[in-house]
Amino acid sequence: MAGADPNLPASGRTIAKYFNTAAFVRQTVGTYGTFERNRMRGPKAVKFDLSVSKNFRLTSGTQFQLTAQAFNLLNRTNFNNPNGQLGQRRVRHHHQRSGGASDELSLKLIY
Repeated sequence: MAGADPNLPASGRTIAKYFNTAAFVRQTVGTYGTFERNRMRGPKAVKFDLSVSKNFRLTSGTQFQLTAQAFNLLNRTNFNNPNGQLGQRRVRHHHQRSGGASDELSLKLIY
């Protein structure tokens, strides 16, 4: 089934099977394949980061800066691209995830 569309419809994608592996065949040793660059798209990544800062003046040349930051505020799981190596046991899986939500609070003295 070489030459078929490797992209599955959105309703057919799962963590275990993200793209159509039947669309690929192993090339003869010493030859190049015909698959175009950027033909496939990985899973969508959505991150919402927020940063809020407030400056507090102490003297004419000195101030404190209080900063609160939240990374991946909605705590959405973003999966990495699947393994695309033919012959690998988990060729179409993408169980690895990028980092979850994290928060940070900082106080800085500016003089």
